[in-house]
Amino acid sequence: MKRILQHPPESLTGKRYWRSLGELSDTPEFREWLEREFPTGAAELKGDEWSRRSFLKLMGASMALAGFGLNGCRRPEAHLVPFTKNVEWTIPGKFLYYATAMPRRTGAIPLIATTVDGRPIKLEGNPLHPASGGATDTFVQASILDLYDPSRSQRFVHKGKTSDRAAFNAYIGKLRNAFLMQRGDGLAFLVAETHSPTRERLRTELEKIFPGLRWVVYEPLLSEAQSFATELSFGGNVRLVPKLERADVILALDSDFLDCGQGSLTSVRAFSSRRRVSAAKDSMNRLYVVENRFTITGAMADHRLRCPASQIPAFAYALAGKILAATKDANLGAVIATLKAPAAAATLDDQWLSEAANDLVAKPGASLVLAGPDQPVVVVGAMCNKGMGVISKAGSDVKSIKDLKGKKVGIWPGSTQEVFIMERLRMEGLSIKDVTPVRVPFGEMPAMLARGDVDAYVGAEPGPALSITSGAGQLVEYPYSTPMGGLNMIFGTHEDTVAKNPDLVRTMLKTHRQAVEFMMANKPLVTDMTVQKLGANRAAVDQALGANNVEYVWKLDGTVQGQAKTYAQQMLELKQIRALPKFDTFLNPTFSNELGNS
Repeated sequence: MKRILQHPPESLTGKRYWRSLGELSDTPEFREWLEREFPTGAAELKGDEWSRRSFLKLMGASMALAGFGLNGCRRPEAHLVPFTKNVEWTIPGKFLYYATAMPRRTGAIPLIATTVDGRPIKLEGNPLHPASGGATDTFVQASILDLYDPSRSQRFVHKGKTSDRAAFNAYIGKLRNAFLMQRGDGLAFLVAETHSPTRERLRTELEKIFPGLRWVVYEPLLSEAQSFATELSFGGNVRLVPKLERADVILALDSDFLDCGQGSLTSVRAFSSRRRVSAAKDSMNRLYVVENRFTITGAMADHRLRCPASQIPAFAYALAGKILAATKDANLGAVIATLKAPAAAATLDDQWLSEAANDLVAKPGASLVLAGPDQPVVVVGAMCNKGMGVISKAGSDVKSIKDLKGKKVGIWPGSTQEVFIMERLRMEGLSIKDVTPVRVPFGEMPAMLARGDVDAYVGAEPGPALSITSGAGQLVEYPYSTPMGGLNMIFGTHEDTVAKNPDLVRTMLKTHRQAVEFMMANKPLVTDMTVQKLGANRAAVDQALGANNVEYVWKLDGTVQGQAKTYAQQMLELKQIRALPKFDTFLNPTFSNELGNS
C-alpha cells in the first residue's frame, strides 16, 4: 500500500526557507493564485490513506456510470482519401531525407531535411559536410517553425480583399509587359545579403530581360566595410576565411564571431575544437575580446575589456603601434602611416593593451585579429519623432503620471520609452521604485492592459492607438514635455560610407526628405497604404496620425542635436550605454545642412 509522506512541521525558530519569490513577497495576488492552484476542496482526502486499488475502484465505477450517459454518442466519421498523385519516393510510415543547404550572409549551412509525405518536419546539419558536421544554429531550427506559422499568407490578397491566382497572374503579366516596354527602367529589387547560386542565376536572367533594372542589396549588418578592408589588404575578388582552429591567440574587436548572426557554424566548431584538451600535447587557444556590450564571444573570453564603441578604432590604432614597435614590420608601418590618429581618444588600459600585443607578437603565424562589422555609425539626419504614449485602463483613476504611483506599469527595458518614462517620473517627484514595473514587449502591451495584467503601459505606436480605439485604454499623456522633446528615430549610416561614397548619402537623404514631405502633406494616403501594405488597423492608424503622434522628419538641426545629447546622457544614467559617444563625429549635420540650403 502506498503511504502518504507526512512532512515534518516547519520550525518556529531559526532560518525560514521559501520556495519561490512569490512566497517570499506573500502578496495578495500570490495568495489568490495559491488558492486557485491548491483549492481547499482538494484536502478532503487528507487523513485517509487511500490505496491504489481503492482509487482505481472509484475511478472505474465513475467511468462506468459515465458510459450510460454516452451510449447515444458515436465516433465522428472520417474518410481516408488516397493520394491522386503520390509523393515521389515516399513509403507510408517511412521518413524521406534530402540533402540541402540554407543560404546565409557568409555562405550556406549544409543540412539534412526530414520529410513525411513531402512535408519537412525536421532540419539537422549534414554530418558528412565539414562546414556543419551535423550541427545547426537557431535560425535553421526557427525556419521550420516559420514554415508552419499560421500567420503566413495562405491566400491571394489585393488591396485588402481576397483574390485568386488568376487575378495575380494577370496583374504580374500586365506589370511585366509595362517594364518590358521600358526595358526595365524603374524596376528595382531590394534583397538581403546572401550567397545563393539560384538567386544569382535568376538575377542574371532578369538582367537579360530587363537591362535597366536595379539590384540593391541591403542588410543591417552589411559586410561592406569588411569587404573593403579585405580588398585593400589582399586584392579584389577574395574572401577572408579565418582559420580559428590554427590560432593560438585570438583578438576580437567588437566581433561576436561565436554568435549566429555575425559568425558561422564553421567558426564556432573551429574555435571550440581548440578548447578541448584530450591529451598532454594538446593546448588551448587564448581569446581576448574588446567590446562595448556583453556578447556570446565576450562570455567565452579569457580576457575581456569593456570599451565604448566609439573608442574601439582608437584601441586598434594603439595596438597596431605597439605591434609595430615590437616587430619593426615595414608593411605595418606603411599602413599606419596612411591612417589618421583618432581624435579625442579616451585613456586606454595600457597594461591590458600591452599584454594583448605581446601575446599576439609571441605567436607569429598563429595569432588572429577579428574586427566586427559595426564600426562606426554616423548620424546624418532625423527620421521619425514621437510615436509613444502612456496608456492606462479605460475608466480607471490613472489619469496623470502622478497617478501611476503604486500601479503595475508595463515597460520594455532598454527602450526609448523607458528613458522617457523615467524622466517623466523624475519630473513629477517619483522614481521607478514608486511603481511596479512589468517587463512587457511592445506587441503584447494592449492585450495585457485589456486583460488587467497591468494597470498602465508606456508603449510605441500602434499600441497606444489600438488601446484607445478598442475602448480598452485611455490616454494618460504623450510624454514629450521633457528636454528630449519627441526624439525617437534617426537616419544613420557607416563612417566608411560617408568617407567613400558621400553622393550616396546625399541621394538617400534627399529621397528621405521627399518621402517625409509627401507623407506629412498626404496623411489620408499614408493611412491607406499602411493598411494595404502592412495590414494595420485603420482606426488605430487614423488615431495615431490624427493625434499627430507620428511625426516624419529629416533635418538634423540644432534642436535635434541638443535633444540627442540629452537623450544619450539619460541612457548613460540608466546604464543602457557604458559611455557617451563622441558627438563631434557621431552627429554629422553636413548633409542635412547642404540639403536645407539647396
